[in-house]
Amino acid sequence: MKTIYIAGPVSDMPHLNRQEFEAMAEHLRKMGHKVINPHEVVDQLDLHPVHNYEDIMRVLVSEMCKRADEVVTLKGWENSPGANREVNIARLMKIEVKHFTHYHKPTSH
Repeated sequence: MKTIYIAGPVSDMPHLNRQEFEAMAEHLRKMGHKVINPHEVVDQLDLHPVHNYEDIMRVLVSEMCKRADEVVTLKGWENSPGANREVNIARLMKIEVKHFTHYHKPTSH
């Protein structure tokens, strides 16, 4: 199975869009994949209190480049500067990028 990084909108989203990231992570794990959920990375490294947006993005992009075989994009990623950065870097690094509909994830609503 693959290690999949989840890219999607966070800033300016209710509850930082955690519900969508968590639903996709759970769905992918049930399929047997390893998952890099940016919210989990930030929480595990306790980055919120002491790091700014750019520092957090550097950590997340580094994790994606080091570990991901694939990136899956959530609905609305096109409108997110951070997700666009992640997708562009993934493509430059020849990491496959797929839309969430590829995995037929049921909506969390």
